Amino acid sequence: MVQSLFDRHRMWLAIGIALTTAAALFGISQLRLEDDLRGLLQGSADDFAMVDRVAERFGTHDRDCIVRADAHEGDILAPAAISELRRLCDELRELEGIDEVHSLLDVRRTGMLGGLLTAVPRGYDQEDDPEVLTAVRARLESNPLIAGTLLSSDATSTIIQLRLAADVAEPRQLPHVLPGIEAVLDRYATTGPLSFELTGMPALRLEAVRSLRRDILLFNSIGVAVAVVLSAVAARSWRATLLASLPPIVGALWATGLLALFDVPINMLTCIVPSLAMVVGTCDSIHFIEDMRRSTRRGVDP
Repeated sequence: MVQSLFDRHRMWLAIGIALTTAAALFGISQLRLEDDLRGLLQGSADDFAMVDRVAERFGTHDRDCIVRADAHEGDILAPAAISELRRLCDELRELEGIDEVHSLLDVRRTGMLGGLLTAVPRGYDQEDDPEVLTAVRARLESNPLIAGTLLSSDATSTIIQLRLAADVAEPRQLPHVLPGIEAVLDRYATTGPLSFELTGMPALRLEAVRSLRRDILLFNSIGVAVAVVLSAVAARSWRATLLASLPPIVGALWATGLLALFDVPINMLTCIVPSLAMVVGTCDSIHFIEDMRRSTRRGVDP
């Protein structure tokens, strides 16, 4: 009955397949890659509730990039390292898309002089008096906003906070902003006494999207290749291979398009759906080819 139904309505069946494939292709063009890492990590633990309360009171950190600076030799408090750090912060402030740059150079002194003087004096970059250097070092290591927060306990590492502008912190704008920051950090790392590492929520979100895109292309390409090879081994003719390998590919295409049409973002969990459809489709196609062969040997008309 089903066979006779397909025989009578092949044209409508072909039109339906074409329309479904066109809808899937349109959906793929609107595909969203999920860059919200909180969706994967969110839980009922008290830590997440505390993060939400802090975000409600002080704002979220979705726009904040963190630059970790490490000294190649010595420590961060050496005049040459401080000079390099100051030049880097000044250049980062000039980059388009960055609203604020904060580092230990911006922290004020404790006590009455805090309203006028910073913890790191302006002339510290060219200072060579050991007593002055020792006094400044002691001041920084005792400042509660610097010690253990902006400066590591061994004074070999510090962090710089970059706050992106609201209009460039969107996922679509991050690929145009973060590479500029990375280029500046790479240039300073190759010519100066410090090395740098960029992190923070915007950088992690961009890296998550890059990894997702790379994994989708890699594993789906491998899946297509494996499906064709297995179909060729089982079918042993180019027509049967085409017949066996085409349905899994179409199935993976439809699965991806369906996710996009229903506005389901692709994340680290749902990116396996196209590969899963291809695995199931390949198994079904190979069984279908074997059934066709057995039927032909029994005398059934092809």
